[in-house]
Amino acid sequence: MHLQNSFAAFLIVAGWSLPSSILAVPVSSCIIATPAQTLAVGRPYQVQFTNCRGTGGTVKLRSGSPVSLRTEPFPACSGVTFSSGTCTFTPKTAGQGFVFSAVDQTGLETFSGQFNVVATGPSTPQTQPAPAKQEPQVKPAPVVPAAATAGVKNTGVVQPSLNSHSN
Repeated sequence: MHLQNSFAAFLIVAGWSLPSSILAVPVSSCIIATPAQTLAVGRPYQVQFTNCRGTGGTVKLRSGSPVSLRTEPFPACSGVTFSSGTCTFTPKTAGQGFVFSAVDQTGLETFSGQFNVVATGPSTPQTQPAPAKQEPQVKPAPVVPAAATAGVKNTGVVQPSLNSHSN
């Protein structure tokens, strides 16, 4: 007896080992794209999926460790027509390790890869008008009657006055 003949193919499903010859598993070709960038709270994002079937489906938002994902209290998208290829998701909370999941008409759950959501998104450069240029405030020089300056030589040096006034 050959050792290789004594082994049968087994498929492990939910902790059960079943011979693969008695289990017919439909192959799902539904794919949910993983966001290529970090998402931002309040900014809409187009979730993309291909080869998914059915209508009225829900794209769930899940988070946590890949081996123990929890479903967030609000779905990413509801009433999805999978043949459209997209649905709009607007993140409500920031965090790390989010995934999208969906069950299309094949009955199999499909997952995206993990992505993060930040509280505020990266700011986009916006052109701001330049502030109006403020000219310095100059008080006009007091007018001195010509008779008061007759015979005074201008030396360019300002002499402090002992009788200075403050306005």
